[in-house]
Amino acid sequence: MTRCRDLEIPMSQPDAQKFTLRYDDDIVRDAANAYVWQRAVLEQKTMWTVSVLMVIFAVYLIATGGTVLFTVVMLALAVAPFAIVGFSRHKHHAEAFGRYRNMREPKLEITVDAAGIDIRSDLGNGRMNWRDIKEIWERPRSFMIFSDEETYVALPRDGMPQEVQAELKGRSAALRSVA
Repeated sequence: MTRCRDLEIPMSQPDAQKFTLRYDDDIVRDAANAYVWQRAVLEQKTMWTVSVLMVIFAVYLIATGGTVLFTVVMLALAVAPFAIVGFSRHKHHAEAFGRYRNMREPKLEITVDAAGIDIRSDLGNGRMNWRDIKEIWERPRSFMIFSDEETYVALPRDGMPQEVQAELKGRSAALRSVA
């Protein structure tokens, strides 16, 4: 994947936008599920191809009277990707819901300006500069903004000004075009 560190996109709205966003279980669950589906399933085509080939080879071994122990090992390895996805899903749900449940009030105070996004909650404060954002995924009820391949923040759309949503959509398209 191409890193987009040098991509400079001027913000279409020069003034800072300040607003409050609220989380709910569905937004947190959707973000965690989308992350696991994309990273552990769609982006792991080689792993899934090898798994299918191993199942085919194990069936061939059974049909031709191959060694039972070797066939069992092949089948066990062939189902490993399912275990990896299950573990990944459990891990990401636990992390996402752990942070969400630790919030006294499930809300974020957001400021979007020409340099990036300030995020404030009762768990702490952070800043994502535009130049450090690697990916933006558009979800039905949120935007997932990534600072690296594994670190993201999901920002609910409900309560987000249309200008900011348009800005995030434009940046998402620009990041995809150079990736």
